[in-house]
Amino acid sequence: MKKMLFVWLALGIVLFSSHHVLAAEGSDWIDSGEKEDVSIDKEWAITFSEPMDRGTLHSDSVYVIDENGERLFLSTYLSDDRKQLTVEPPADYYNPGESYTLYIKSDVKSQQGYAMKKGYKLEFTVDPKEEKPDNLPNDPDAEYFGTVTTEVLRVRAESNTDSEILGRVYKGEVIPVYDVEGFWVESEYEGQTAYLHKDYLKLRHVSGKLLEGLNIVIDAGHGGSDPGASENGSNEKDILLPVTLNVGERLERLGANVILTRDEDKFLSLDQRVALSRSYYNDLFVSIHANIFSNENAYGAETYYSDEKGSNVEQGYYLAQDIQEQMAELAEMHDRGVKEKDFRVIYKNESPAALLELGFMSNPSDYEKLMSSDYRYLFADAITQGIIDYFKR
Repeated sequence: MKKMLFVWLALGIVLFSSHHVLAAEGSDWIDSGEKEDVSIDKEWAITFSEPMDRGTLHSDSVYVIDENGERLFLSTYLSDDRKQLTVEPPADYYNPGESYTLYIKSDVKSQQGYAMKKGYKLEFTVDPKEEKPDNLPNDPDAEYFGTVTTEVLRVRAESNTDSEILGRVYKGEVIPVYDVEGFWVESEYEGQTAYLHKDYLKLRHVSGKLLEGLNIVIDAGHGGSDPGASENGSNEKDILLPVTLNVGERLERLGANVILTRDEDKFLSLDQRVALSRSYYNDLFVSIHANIFSNENAYGAETYYSDEKGSNVEQGYYLAQDIQEQMAELAEMHDRGVKEKDFRVIYKNESPAALLELGFMSNPSDYEKLMSSDYRYLFADAITQGIIDYFKR
């Protein structure tokens, strides 16, 4: 009897064939039914009959489309036995009363390489009676609300550091933001217009959307005449760019203003990368790299922050920690931890900043992942979720 791999998706059953048959991109989807009155924070559980290949399970192969045809960013986590995939809800929740469709593409695979003949879908509608959590203050004139991230932040009469100090606000306080001009936000202090430097504020749009309107810089290391590390004829710069592009696409879906230091194979100095970042008044900076070592037994991901920079040391650490946790949990890379080092691109960047080493090109297992187009999607998912987690703090 021909061996089949079974998958249970809510109301439907997905079959895998041992003949390694792949569906064409335009093939029909098998309808797995409908589900109503789903919660705004619904987690979907997909159960497989055999262990799955983690590299093929990412937000480009398992995803949700809303009723406007927009794809949501969702993180997925595979169980220890590799048989159950948990699909997390969106960072901004599902909208009450709206309809969505969950898709599983045909090219997800088991560890033995079995692939589906067709993709599967499940339609669902969110309970219209549910309400999204609203923890923001009530101020109809505000565009954002800013949470103070430094111990003490000066409030000034004008948008420059030479102007009169009107007072001070303290870590954890939430202030209304009526306008953003460069690195300065307009607010109110004791009944008069006031200004604060946004490097020391974590902004949240009044819509409640986590990343809406934030300027996030993603830096693909090396490029052009600087190949970075090289292994087996492959250059680091060529690994980093597709991961960076994937991260940018995901962040844009979440409403962020994404700035890439490079979107092609070109050279920029370290100082040029910092200057470009600051010219866009960045709220966040993440630099992406890959590692190499003389001993091939070194493996795994590690993320760095700078503890000697003049600002946002703690926030840089939190950012590095959140990205590193997702590289270990979601991308399932060996966890080498969060480390301190004054890499110029993060040391010179006054915003919260972190530098990520995806894995070791010199390690055979890491190298295979770094060269995999599927795993580059997974790396992007992990980095994106890490950024989401940082802004949820």
